[in-house]
Amino acid sequence: MLMFMAHIVPCDPSLNVQDDFIYRLFSSLAAPIFLFLVGYNFNPAKSNPLQHFNKILIVIGLAVIVDLGVWETLPLYSYDILYTIGISLFLLYVMRSISSKFQLVIGGLLLLASFFYSASGMYPKQVHEPDLSDLAGFQWNELFKNLLLNGWFPLIPWFIFPMFGQLFKKINKGLSLRNWLFFTIPAFCFLTYLTSLQSNQMRAFSVELFYPANGIYLLCAWSFLSVVWILTTELSWTKFNFLASLGKSSLFMYVFHLFFIHSSFEWVHASTEKNMVLTVGLYTGFFIGISYLIEKIKLTSFYPKNWMLMGVLFGK
Repeated sequence: MLMFMAHIVPCDPSLNVQDDFIYRLFSSLAAPIFLFLVGYNFNPAKSNPLQHFNKILIVIGLAVIVDLGVWETLPLYSYDILYTIGISLFLLYVMRSISSKFQLVIGGLLLLASFFYSASGMYPKQVHEPDLSDLAGFQWNELFKNLLLNGWFPLIPWFIFPMFGQLFKKINKGLSLRNWLFFTIPAFCFLTYLTSLQSNQMRAFSVELFYPANGIYLLCAWSFLSVVWILTTELSWTKFNFLASLGKSSLFMYVFHLFFIHSSFEWVHASTEKNMVLTVGLYTGFFIGISYLIEKIKLTSFYPKNWMLMGVLFGK
């Protein structure tokens, strides 16, 4: 639902959301959750290597479809979050036998690299994204720099979220984390304050705080993830179990909502007399309804339960 809000509100150019820090903060919390869960849900033991790499190809293929159909840019160039998810699944598989301590060291180095790169002022203010008619704008060196450092979701530093998601799963077993709330909640508040003091840097068509993903934002995002993780693991949330069905189809909903907003926003927004609260409410209710419909369809005999594409898109 954070993702829906983050992608709907900026579609209205008359709103000055760039100066609304609270909106920008909440718009910046969905991506870390998605990538964290990529690592937490990573379990190569449950599937053979062929199934795992098929899953990677499906995610990368969806990223290409979004680039071509929504952003109308050359695929595999500026690296939206689906690319980072697919590549992270590959890297997690390669690193599956590496010890947790060594993974922690790698994560720390990625975080330090982000601090250094941000402090040196080397992040470009805009990402060069050649459109489909600008094949001459393609540059191999820029493609690899976008993948590692300069794209929308470069591996440095975004790979720390899936990697630490996997580590959280390992260290969480047998630990009592409730007392850590007395540390993580003040830490999140303090880091949020520090984030608000930073310059209002952003890239075109974005309001999120992670363009670029500098060190202060990353620590703020991690403190938020820690608070959420402790709350959901240590406290009883049985009344909210119905939300699990929404998460199962999140990959499909990510792709679907981008196409749907892209094609319908002007009409929907006009029908609400440009009331953004009502517009966001209508879209969110519609997307939640689609998620529940998918869950109902999955219970029928018509749903191909063993088809891997459906399992990846809609969850099993």
